[in-house]
Amino acid sequence: GGLGILRDYQLLTGGGILTGYCQQTRPDTVPWGLEGGEDGKPAVMVHNPGTDREKNLKSKMVGMTLERGDVLRLVGAGGGGWGDPATRDAVLTDRDRVEGYA
Repeated sequence: GGLGILRDYQLLTGGGILTGYCQQTRPDTVPWGLEGGEDGKPAVMVHNPGTDREKNLKSKMVGMTLERGDVLRLVGAGGGGWGDPATRDAVLTDRDRVEGYA
C-alpha cells in the first residue's frame, strides 16, 4: 500500500487558536487492502502526542486553544496493501520492517 505521512508542529510562541482540517472523505472507513493485503490506516490529528495530555482530535477542528509548547501531530492515511505479505519474498519483507514500512 501507499505510505502515509507523519508531521509534528510545535507552537513555539504564545498561545493561539487552531482551526484544522484533516482531509479524509469518509473518516469511518480506512483504505482497503486487495488480494489478501491488509487495510491501510486512517488519517488522524493528535494534540500533544505521547504526553499525559494526549488527545485524538476530530477531522475538523475550529477554535481550539493551543498553548506555547503544544504539539499537533498530523498523520496522513496510508493506502491498503496488495497481496498476502506471507507470499512475498522474505528478504523484501524484512527490508520493509527494518526501514519502518511495516
